[in-house]
Amino acid sequence: MGVQSNSNFGTQFPKIASKGDIFVRVDVLPNRVFKFDGIKWLEQNKNLTQSYMDNDYIEFLIEKLNTGEYDMEQLSENEKSIIEAHLKGDQNS
Repeated sequence: MGVQSNSNFGTQFPKIASKGDIFVRVDVLPNRVFKFDGIKWLEQNKNLTQSYMDNDYIEFLIEKLNTGEYDMEQLSENEKSIIEAHLKGDQNS
């Protein structure tokens, strides 16, 4: 029976994490994706994964774009395409 890994975002790493958890640091631009290896957080290539892009994170990005805090150019190609699909109402993204 496998353990479900968690995906979250914020400005500080969680104090408690399980191996395989994904965390997006939003206190730097562009945002950086990390995966917990059981001991430490290792930065991941955002262009090679979409596992961190849950609905809450997409909504967070859209809010930052709407307020002008983020610019589309600061987002990865994956983030841009998922936001575009989300805004068009494609729930399968």
